[in-house]
Amino acid sequence: MESLLTKEELLLAVKGTQLGSAECFFNDVQTDSRNVSADKPCMFVPLIGEFQNGHKYIPDVLAKGAAVVLLNEAEYQEKAAFYDGLAADNAAVCFVRVENTLHALQDAAEAYVAKNVVI
Repeated sequence: MESLLTKEELLLAVKGTQLGSAECFFNDVQTDSRNVSADKPCMFVPLIGEFQNGHKYIPDVLAKGAAVVLLNEAEYQEKAAFYDGLAADNAAVCFVRVENTLHALQDAAEAYVAKNVVI
């Protein structure tokens, strides 16, 4: 089974910075923590909306087996010690800091499509 994007492809596409050095293997992408499952290596993208901040569900998705987690840079800066602790306690999970998780999701999707287009 192959990852949707390699670590290098993901970091380049989302203009992200990795916390730690875990591999970034995933073949599913979720924005809803309820849909994360250990059955499939998943990238969780916490979105920030008018009434919800998906970052509050990161501990839940880690417990469910998320393999990759994106972090909004402003959220990370506000709670750096918390997220650094999560990364340290979950060394096998690839945490990636990005400017904006929604834009990073879009950029990752674009990179995936570009990688898989057959002409």
